Amino acid sequence: MIFTREKLCRRFEQTSPTSGPCHKEKEDCVGGIARVYTAATRLMSERPNPIFLNAGDNFQGTLWYNLHRWNVTALFLNKLPQDAMTIGNHEFDQKIDGIVPFLQHVKAPVVVTNIDNSKEPRMNNLYQNSTIITRNGKKIGIIGVILSTTNMISSTENLKFLDEVETVNAEAQRLKEKGVDIIIVLSHCGLDVDRVTAAKCPLIDVIVGGHSHTFLYTGTPPFIDKPVDEYPVVVTQKETRRTVLIVQAAAFTKYLGNLTVWFDEQGEVVDWDGNPILLDHSIEEDEGILKELEPWKKEVDAKAMKKIGSSRVALDYRCRNKECNLGNFITDAMVDAYVDAIDDKSYWTYAAVACTNAGGIRTSLEPTDITYGDLITVHPFENTWDTLELNGETIKKILVMRNTLVWSGLKITYRIDGGERIVENVKIRCQACEYPVFEDVVDDQWYRMVIPSYLVTGGDSYILFKNSSRNHQIGSLDMDYLEKYVTKMSPIIAGIDRRMIILKSKS
Repeated sequence: MIFTREKLCRRFEQTSPTSGPCHKEKEDCVGGIARVYTAATRLMSERPNPIFLNAGDNFQGTLWYNLHRWNVTALFLNKLPQDAMTIGNHEFDQKIDGIVPFLQHVKAPVVVTNIDNSKEPRMNNLYQNSTIITRNGKKIGIIGVILSTTNMISSTENLKFLDEVETVNAEAQRLKEKGVDIIIVLSHCGLDVDRVTAAKCPLIDVIVGGHSHTFLYTGTPPFIDKPVDEYPVVVTQKETRRTVLIVQAAAFTKYLGNLTVWFDEQGEVVDWDGNPILLDHSIEEDEGILKELEPWKKEVDAKAMKKIGSSRVALDYRCRNKECNLGNFITDAMVDAYVDAIDDKSYWTYAAVACTNAGGIRTSLEPTDITYGDLITVHPFENTWDTLELNGETIKKILVMRNTLVWSGLKITYRIDGGERIVENVKIRCQACEYPVFEDVVDDQWYRMVIPSYLVTGGDSYILFKNSSRNHQIGSLDMDYLEKYVTKMSPIIAGIDRRMIILKSKS
């Protein structure tokens, strides 16, 4: 029996159905650490041979992290009956110095097999490749693994991240030589990578995954979430014909993963059952945990309850591969932040263009009052909003790399042709003009724009922001600008204005 918890991301309190702040008077709230504790401790005491695993990303996401950092996270994770946990990319959001004290204080074994910390001695002896537990006389090995491109999406300094499949295979072989019967991979790599690992690692049995926030479910789901695939995903290895199971249970404490696996005498998977458990009002919040949260919560509430504005429309954060109105609003705020910084009277603003990464916008907002706590939950990463210059040719190159940027001041038309995304047309808002209009992008012309400091350093693999820009200037903290803009624009009525158009293939 395997129970899993994916991506706490500082959801110590219960959340709305969309994982935003909980407004108890308006909606059924779910999750929270007190419900996780109730469900986990009950199931661990009731089920035979239970295992409780944590797939990483315990940092970041709400005001709880911004105020309390690692210490409250370690405190409450230590109350859960965890057999092992791995590291997620967000554990590095405050660089190495941010994760070290956390790893020093958590009680559960921290497992990750594909980090080379030879150039980061601060990480010495804080984690291990794997751990071995025993259930019903069987040795069970738990191998941790994190995405090999974590250095491109987080502040990992001098750590080196190795290939997932190669390192898992090497550690699995070592465990088998020690007489381990069953091998579980505890992964923070995302479902796509987990499928590859399942297919190419002949000694493993189950992958407990995280990172991609994937909701898997067999049958009719119990809530508003739509499953990507069945629970578990079943992979049959081509050469060995062995069965490997993959599970993941979305994110933000909404669900508790719940998988029962039967093995034969040789330690091979022969049957399975289970589905994620929705942590709704039918599962009571543990009173002891709620009481221990209270002193921490008072400080959070004092900051979070401050009203800064309101919205008359639902603000949708889903900006990956499409336009969304919350992304439009935030990037417009970035441009607005520099309107008064004009250094040339022929310009109407200091920077006419802005962009941010879709992954930096974390949840939606309902059409209601907006508090500081709401805003920090939407935009929690504490970047500065910087300015730099890119030429038109580089902007075009960035647009074809990936489609996870959100823009203000660009209008882009993509055409999907045979699975390939082609930039068919791009217009840019003028800066040195009597009033803002959109013009053709000129390859050798330099354009000033506002971007978060995360992208300045090449985050999300957008290395051209780092290597092909000029005149980088550091700005103020993003929340300082965003709070002022929300107040200024309330009540918010942000919409979709065709900044991104996606056309089907002409064929």
